[in-house]
Amino acid sequence: MAPVLPFMTEHIWQNMTLKYGAGEESVHLSDFPKAGVVDEAVLKNVEVVRAVITQALKLRNDKNIKVKQPLSALYLDKQLELVCAPYFDIIKDEINVKEIVYLTDFASLSTEYLSLNFQVAGRQLRDDLNKVNELFDKLTDDEMAACVATYRKERPITVSGYKNSLPGELFNLLSKEKEHMAKSQSGVLVALNTELTDALKTEGLYREILRHCQLLRKEAGFAVSDKVLLDFETAVPALSSVVNEYGADIRRETLSEVRHLQSPLMMKKIQLDEGSLTAKIARIDQA
Repeated sequence: MAPVLPFMTEHIWQNMTLKYGAGEESVHLSDFPKAGVVDEAVLKNVEVVRAVITQALKLRNDKNIKVKQPLSALYLDKQLELVCAPYFDIIKDEINVKEIVYLTDFASLSTEYLSLNFQVAGRQLRDDLNKVNELFDKLTDDEMAACVATYRKERPITVSGYKNSLPGELFNLLSKEKEHMAKSQSGVLVALNTELTDALKTEGLYREILRHCQLLRKEAGFAVSDKVLLDFETAVPALSSVVNEYGADIRRETLSEVRHLQSPLMMKKIQLDEGSLTAKIARIDQA
């Protein structure tokens, strides 16, 4: 190794140290670095960032959403913006979100609703208790919002299907996460938009297919730099659409050309939520 190391260290110096920072023209002209003082502020910031990522991944797990599936947005407290800004791309990549949104008030991610206080309402409504409860369960979001607004004004509440007005003391004002929203209740406050649009679902399928293609390359014994041939078969229109839409990305990431293969070196049936897809692989000189 002795004859090689000077050249190796110079290569690392030129392509890492000088590329991303300042230094001598050559590693062999530089002084041996001295250990610096530990930056406690940086360590604390990194701990916060790790907590953000941990909480967001836990939310994904709670909602049974794979990390390969992209999501539209991560919501963070505005007070964390300065701490998280230097690690913006890392956070996005680790959690697999399209954007990070900073909020001053997480209440915008929740919706308020009224729930009967059964202990109080039972004494006043008696036999009508179940009827009123069923009527409130059937309210639309707009109708419930109107009832909440009336409650906040401390006025009697009326509901379609019940003849009498209802005093506010019969209810508790509660809040719940809006649809497609997941919010952490412990540690740092984070929230995820879990709504999966068609575009996000398609990208998620592409990433799953790409992962299986990379595994197929490895299982077939190809080196990382080897160019290969790929072929896909599926009876599921949605999966065919993914392969067509992301064909260029698949070819680039797998160093492949996509052709019809009658005698592949190896094939693999990939089971996805939408159905199955068969991936075939062969050497570039094998058609």
